[in-house]
Amino acid sequence: MEELLEKFKKAPECDTMANIKIQLADYESTKLKNQQLNVRMGLSKKICRFELPMDMKVIENISPQEYLTNYCLVCKRRQVYYKKTFDKFDKNKTGLLSLKDVERAVRDLYQNEINIKQVQDLTGLLCMEEETKVDFKLFLTFCALSERVFYSFFVTEDTEAESGTKHELEKADFCSLKWKLHGCNIDDGMMNFLGHI
Repeated sequence: MEELLEKFKKAPECDTMANIKIQLADYESTKLKNQQLNVRMGLSKKICRFELPMDMKVIENISPQEYLTNYCLVCKRRQVYYKKTFDKFDKNKTGLLSLKDVERAVRDLYQNEINIKQVQDLTGLLCMEEETKVDFKLFLTFCALSERVFYSFFVTEDTEAESGTKHELEKADFCSLKWKLHGCNIDDGMMNFLGHI
């Protein structure tokens, strides 16, 4: 306001106020358009649901990445949010992100409140390697998994009661998991992954 008053101090009084109001309105509208509000998303265990196949033998032959893309359902609201982040880091518009881009994108999702080691632990859980290319479906479910894993890191007392429980169907699916996997030959990587869900 002081800048505008200084700019128009030599103009006649009636024109000065009208010009100041116009300039102020233009300034406010420009400021609102250019302003990006960075707010960390509120984490929840309810934004996605992990399922198990009807035939548990299927799990013997799939990797954690394949499990994630086929058996993780993510709510529409989060899909939109994750898609914006994916597009931001898909600079070549190939529909694929490198592992380094995924690490940067996930840190960006959390506004750098998580460190690279935490993200790398998560990519390690999924047996991702340096040459892994990540499409949107894998990125989407990877981000949903990250909410599960990082939930306890960000939870507060007021959010625990509201968003800290899993879907009832998921609870039923994963109830007695060891018993359900009895007789299945599951590799250690997949068992480790299922233990983190």
